[in-house]
Amino acid sequence: MRRLFPFALVALSAASGAAAPIAPPPGAMLRFMKGDCDRLAMPGARRGGCRPQLVNLVYASGAVSFVFTTRDGRLLSFRGRVDKQVGDQTRLKVDQVTLVTRGGGTFDTRPARGSCLLTPFAVDRSRLDCTARVGATSFAGLFRTSDTAPKLLTLAGD
Repeated sequence: MRRLFPFALVALSAASGAAAPIAPPPGAMLRFMKGDCDRLAMPGARRGGCRPQLVNLVYASGAVSFVFTTRDGRLLSFRGRVDKQVGDQTRLKVDQVTLVTRGGGTFDTRPARGSCLLTPFAVDRSRLDCTARVGATSFAGLFRTSDTAPKLLTLAGD
């Protein structure tokens, strides 16, 4: 799983014009979404400092990550597994938070406790609301998709 997350970071970097030589593992799916990042809470984050894009990774193992990006080039990922359905919402039980510094130089992955609630991505203006804690530090992200369909990239298995 650790090999896929750096690939997602490379994909995000490539989307912004940078490139990096990391090969993706097979059997995973990436979903790139545009919309409004309404909130991003992490150490050092400025109000309104997140980009209007979100990446959703679905690992071959069944784990799921949502990656938020800041305007200054940092990344925040919430990772976990689908826990339950509540009406038309899906709850992801967050077990890990990853922070990546500008340019991908430092990865800081920590065990976390939290959840993400999301409405189906097929619905116009879907919503993702993530919160997690690592010790005394709180993390949060709120994203609403645009009515543009997500771009999908499936990595073929061997």
